[in-house]
Amino acid sequence: MIKIFKSLRILILSSLCSPILGCYPPEPIRSPNSRTDKYLSKLPDSRKLSTLTFIGSHSSAAYGEDLNEHVKTQDLSIFAQLESGIRVLDMRVRLTNNTFVMHHYYFHLGITFDELVIEVQNFLKNHPQELVLMFMKEELDERKNHKSNCYVLKQYITKFRDLFVDHWSIDDTLGQHRGKILLARGNVGFQGCTQSLHCKIQNDHRKSHWKLNEHKWQAIKALQDEIFQTDRKFQCYINFLSISSSVSKTPREIARSMRDPNFRGSVVDLTFTDGMVELMTGYFLQKVKTL
Repeated sequence: MIKIFKSLRILILSSLCSPILGCYPPEPIRSPNSRTDKYLSKLPDSRKLSTLTFIGSHSSAAYGEDLNEHVKTQDLSIFAQLESGIRVLDMRVRLTNNTFVMHHYYFHLGITFDELVIEVQNFLKNHPQELVLMFMKEELDERKNHKSNCYVLKQYITKFRDLFVDHWSIDDTLGQHRGKILLARGNVGFQGCTQSLHCKIQNDHRKSHWKLNEHKWQAIKALQDEIFQTDRKFQCYINFLSISSSVSKTPREIARSMRDPNFRGSVVDLTFTDGMVELMTGYFLQKVKTL
């Protein structure tokens, strides 16, 4: 019997690596019929968003080859992320000269919001039965602007006609929004011009000290376990696997290697690797924890 959950679940990966650059450990073998680029296409139009689990990427635009290793969070372009199954994008924009440029804190990522939207648009043209959630977050202060971020966002909505949905509900169905970008509000900015989701969020990202990373995993696991409880109090859950990078460890190293090699006091059940992304994979391999 398949259990249908009545809450929207979003899992934000800290890093998505490329098979070309190499992942550790090797990616699990998938069924020949497994298509990460079109998995929503297989679901009926009547399926509600509140019954789905979406996978997202942390600071989705931070993938450029020239980025500092402590800024870079992804190996794959936006298009490649979507092809790999990502359906939630963490869009951190800075309003500069009345346009959006992509940032990660103080760091300009060398790409504009327009360019990223075009990548998503191209993906949806190839896969019109899919959809993408885009969390909009204002990074840093506005620079040399006389227009608000909501005003500028509406200009983009007009420019990319019929692509964006700025107000929607988790009780909407897939059939209502196939081929669209659903806009949602991050934790800063865009109040009133994007959908605010009242979710329970685990984003304990400041556990930078290497030996405290296991605390982060326990926070991840606790929220994930709550989703499987019958008396859930929230309609939406967002679980971030990311942690702020430290001087000695980059975001991608934290995602793929959780423990200090010299530290052997772990109380975490490490299924087959130490990386947080792989720990989450191991979690879902449990039969009772499959979404």
